[in-house]
Amino acid sequence: MLAFLAIACAAEGTQDPLNTGGAGGVTHGGSGGGGGSGGIPGSGGSLANGGSGNSSSGGTIGTSGSNSGGHAGVASGGTAGSASGGSSSGGSGGKGGSSSVGGSPAGGSSSGGSGGTATGGSNSGGTAGTTSGGSPNGGSGGSVGPGPTGFVVSYKCNDVSTPAAYIGFELHAINNGTATVNVSDLKIRYYFTDEVKKQFQMMLNWSHIAIPGQDVGLTVTGTVSALTPAKSTADSYLEFAFSSGHTALAPAESIDLSWQMNGPTPASDTYNQSNDYSFDASKNGAPVNWDHVVLLDGTKVIFGTPP
Repeated sequence: MLAFLAIACAAEGTQDPLNTGGAGGVTHGGSGGGGGSGGIPGSGGSLANGGSGNSSSGGTIGTSGSNSGGHAGVASGGTAGSASGGSSSGGSGGKGGSSSVGGSPAGGSSSGGSGGTATGGSNSGGTAGTTSGGSPNGGSGGSVGPGPTGFVVSYKCNDVSTPAAYIGFELHAINNGTATVNVSDLKIRYYFTDEVKKQFQMMLNWSHIAIPGQDVGLTVTGTVSALTPAKSTADSYLEFAFSSGHTALAPAESIDLSWQMNGPTPASDTYNQSNDYSFDASKNGAPVNWDHVVLLDGTKVIFGTPP
């Protein structure tokens, strides 16, 4: 009878760690992990294969957790452990720790280790930082280089009187250089002092783009803006912008226009042109180059000198 009881106890002691703890760890992972309490000393420690159990019950430490739990939860414990907390959380997830089966090094290192590295490490952290940070800032403040050379503006004064009911002139922006520029990027500025201070009226006498052998259509838009800070010879400027089906101004081509501006009541709304920066009564014959009228390519001055 004593022999029978000894055999029964031995069988019971063996089944608990290998079948219950092991299978529990394998199938339920988490509950086997709840068996992490089981991992406490009882199951994990006192097992006969406590050698591996001890190293793995060192599994209580989390190393063994990564070892034992690593595979213990073959499906649940290990993977969940490593996924949530990388290598150390997987370790403490001694969920699998109770399982002496997971205690075997094979399970631990392969499941816990690699899982931890892949999850916690470089994948989630690094790349995102690089992409969101740097370059957007870089591109925003690019410096402006020099504009194309060889452009001039020719000017002819159409009304030399002062005071005058009208400000009027003829302008030619000529490409004497070697570069081709977009017509829509070009702007001409005429600087003057606005004594009238009322809504202006503008009349375009004619406009075109002169290309070798013919003239092509040109749309001109004029706007008046305040000059800041104001100068003694100008507190405002008139800016002309352009559009055309002929979209690029090539060498030997020019933008040509004749224009005038007045106040709402020309009889009383008069301009003293003698204090206008871009006015020159002596230039009333054939158009001549005049650097008090400014030509821009985008924001770059490519001819003339602002006041």
